Amino acid sequence: MPAVFSSWANGPEFRIDAIGEHEVPPPGIGERNHGVKSRTIGVRLYASDECLGVAEHEIIEAHALTVKTGCEAAMHDGRETVGAGTLGRAAGDYDAFKESPDWDGATLAMAGALVRDLKLGRGRAPDILSVGLSATDYVGHAYGSEGEEMCLQMFGLDRELGDFFKALDAMKLDYAVVLTADHGVEDLAERIGAPRADPGLAPRAVGAEIAKTLGIQGPVLAGSLGGDVYLDPALSGAERTRAEAEALRLYRAHPQVEAVVTKAELEKIPVPTGSPDRWTLLQRARASFDPQRSGDFVVLLKKGVSLLPKPGKGDVATHGSPWDYDRRVPILFWRAGMEPQTREEAVDTADIMPTIAAMIGIPVDAGSIDGRCLAGISGISCPAP
Repeated sequence: MPAVFSSWANGPEFRIDAIGEHEVPPPGIGERNHGVKSRTIGVRLYASDECLGVAEHEIIEAHALTVKTGCEAAMHDGRETVGAGTLGRAAGDYDAFKESPDWDGATLAMAGALVRDLKLGRGRAPDILSVGLSATDYVGHAYGSEGEEMCLQMFGLDRELGDFFKALDAMKLDYAVVLTADHGVEDLAERIGAPRADPGLAPRAVGAEIAKTLGIQGPVLAGSLGGDVYLDPALSGAERTRAEAEALRLYRAHPQVEAVVTKAELEKIPVPTGSPDRWTLLQRARASFDPQRSGDFVVLLKKGVSLLPKPGKGDVATHGSPWDYDRRVPILFWRAGMEPQTREEAVDTADIMPTIAAMIGIPVDAGSIDGRCLAGISGISCPAP
């Protein structure tokens, strides 16, 4: 079926003239759509944080995917059911479209068309194509990570990626693949029996309590629950000192709080090196610290406490803690003929760039980057240390 790529009628002036009207490369990435009749729907494209255009692609009408798996069924959070063990949605439901493999299928269809029409991989120099597949994130937030919905998402994503790679194979391209993610996630709290964060830990709530206790005007605190907290810049020097002391006392006394670390304390901790799986909690906090952007102190909740106090539609699970369920992500390298292996040592996402550089023969000064080339992978010759 044809996929027409054009500018977004209601958006900024932008046309993808290099693409025009073409069929998505066979076998039709994103077009199998689970055997359900298709229709045309707009898919927004994003670049440099600006909505630049729309790709009209064949997307499914109302449907319901159901695959019985070993995953957990739908959960009840005490007020309403979260998920139904399917990824059903009504036609035109854009939010539900994002929370399905069809979102990734449409993205990969665009990527396939770009590879073909821009003739990527056919020049003398290597081309790098970065593709963001976000449906897994949306499904995780909307349904949690261990339900049937996530199983369906993984099944669909695997199939869509397979179609994409088949399309590249049909173009007779020599290509390598790296697959990873930017974060993990804790499952729906009610499913795993974990507590949700006390809403009273929110900086605004704690700030209001401090303002009342100390007689200070203003919000006093701002920031995120279980993360960076900022003191109101409008506070005087004396008010700031008193407010910070009271905030530290309140947070450190709360039973859901593991640690509270001030900016001054973090600045004294050396930037951690070595295997990231051996970092202490404070080292993990230091690795995320930026003196120009981070809060006046950081609040770290205890392991297992969901950072989302109150679930809502499309938002029942989240991420952002220093614990491994939020830190650990997959890293996969693949190329035709590459011998399979599993790395037992801790590997960092920062290791991806120097490894790719070695694969395509680009010299990198090891002292100028954080990562390292992963030696011992067939087809990749890391530079001598």
